[in-house]
Amino acid sequence: MRSPLGTIWRRTAALTLAVSSVGAACGKARRAAAPEAAEAADPAAAAVAVAGPAEEWPAHGQELPPQLAADARGLPGHLVLAVGPALWRLELAAARVSSLAALTASLGPEITLFPTAAGQSSSVWIASRGHDAEHVEQLAVAQGGKARLLGPAAQQVRHATLTPDGGHVIFESSHQSFRDLYMLELESGALARLTDNREGNFEPTLSADGKTLAFSSSRDGDSEIYALTVPAKLPAALPAAQRLTAFHRDDFSPVFGPLGRLAFVSDREGADRIFVVRPDGTELLRVTSEREAGAIEAAPAWSPAGALAYVRTEKGRSELRVGAPGTTAWQRLTPPEASALSYAWSPDGDWLVALEVPWPSTSPTGRLTASPTGSPTGSPTGSPTGPAGGPPGAGKRVRAQLWASHRDGQRRVLVLAEVDADAVVRWLPAPAVAEPGAAAR
Repeated sequence: MRSPLGTIWRRTAALTLAVSSVGAACGKARRAAAPEAAEAADPAAAAVAVAGPAEEWPAHGQELPPQLAADARGLPGHLVLAVGPALWRLELAAARVSSLAALTASLGPEITLFPTAAGQSSSVWIASRGHDAEHVEQLAVAQGGKARLLGPAAQQVRHATLTPDGGHVIFESSHQSFRDLYMLELESGALARLTDNREGNFEPTLSADGKTLAFSSSRDGDSEIYALTVPAKLPAALPAAQRLTAFHRDDFSPVFGPLGRLAFVSDREGADRIFVVRPDGTELLRVTSEREAGAIEAAPAWSPAGALAYVRTEKGRSELRVGAPGTTAWQRLTPPEASALSYAWSPDGDWLVALEVPWPSTSPTGRLTASPTGSPTGSPTGSPTGPAGGPPGAGKRVRAQLWASHRDGQRRVLVLAEVDADAVVRWLPAPAVAEPGAAAR
């Protein structure tokens, strides 16, 4: 059996943008089996240089409002943009940008809010404060224009997912262990543990009906995908989990689709490739016909209608692709002169928004890693820190652009001509800040 720590370093190196991604850094690489290895395996430690003059950018905490491009008016919904401690709402149809600083301020000083990676609701956030050994994260819930902290504080709180009924949040936390999964009742704040394994349990993802929870775990040696039935109320005992994959390599980064299928990444063929499987472990399917040994696939994410997007990286350049599992007709959405950092689907499933940097890199001034579903590993939904894994403002900042591409590959719209490359972007339906239990998610 291979060393779990060695596995993490290999996977981390493979997921960095200019070496080989949104979603999977942010702790989506394989974790070490023991708690003492957690800090050493920080994906941000393997960052690489990307292009863009950083000297002209203001320091974190002195953010200027992003300037929406004129063509962005025709796009649906709202964007939530987190840039360092600054939080913005971009109302696309109205071409209006407004600050969500009041939401952060309601929690007190020195707190930064980040949108969660899962789902299309901005009622649940990750609150971050402090740096290095004093750094802690905690769930935050928005209600009535203000936010309140909920649940235990820990060095790592990740992958928060709101249940379809809006009554509970399921999340990953280092609260009592290396990493386990918890279920929190929003109304009472009561907490129940869903897993308890020394080796760790990670990356919870809910089925569309909210009845099944899939996750990755190293409990049996290699990282594998597991599933459990979500209890209707906080459980008194640990729910039983079923193992869905069984291979002597690593399976990780599970994400449920709207039609019940589960996409995940596996290195069972010697390089990272995306597979889909039924929640009972049957009908395993390789998503693409990729044969290039130097290419890796990462960051799978489903549209509301069941299309699948992922990031393909080869020779340092990453591009966003979209299509249907099992076909060869994958649409490339990233132009040759750019490299994709992260992306997110629009609420209607017709568009994808992606952070891009120029390619090839000609002026290396910053360090970033990619994250499959919406943020570089240097940013909050994965690791709420600065560009190179340090506190916000550490290191030089890197310019990127934010583009929206139609899934058919025929239309492309500039949203932001200049944005921080470690920004976190979520595309939400209106209202941009919903409350728990609201219909729009």
